[in-house]
Amino acid sequence: RKGDHSLFTPELKGRSHATWKLTDSGIKQSVATGDLLRKIDFDLHVTSPLLRAVKTAINLNLPNAIWLEEELLRERDWGGLESMTHNEIVAIKSAQPTQLDSHSFYWNPPRGSHDGESIIDVCTRVNTFITSLAQEKWNNKKILIVTHGDVIWAFRIILENIPVLNF
Repeated sequence: RKGDHSLFTPELKGRSHATWKLTDSGIKQSVATGDLLRKIDFDLHVTSPLLRAVKTAINLNLPNAIWLEEELLRERDWGGLESMTHNEIVAIKSAQPTQLDSHSFYWNPPRGSHDGESIIDVCTRVNTFITSLAQEKWNNKKILIVTHGDVIWAFRIILENIPVLNF
């Protein structure tokens, strides 16, 4: 979202972010990351079901990896802001200050065809995923997860016990 905005063409902006492809830069980054991760023997490989994450997982080219797709790891739902660039979202925020400015943890993106998710909504999904791992006896195992930025923030908030007011 904060990267190269040149790819935000009218055609791309008219499609769901679930169908957006991995960029050439993303492919190069995932291949390079795979070179580093091949030194680690992971017990479980899990990815978001969104196309970009699945392609990232494949491009890691990890031997013997069997990737599980997990809906709980999907990208944050941005509602009416889904197809906007970071700069466009900042411009909207500047023109119409919202609760985002005072407490981003609970802020829901404005309605489009549907409501978006707050970070607390994403944390709830991630917590459900973490609980399921514990119930399935994955404690103390090496788990590789390919997911999206706000989902990673949710993991950090939960696992690092980051206070809500610091988000």
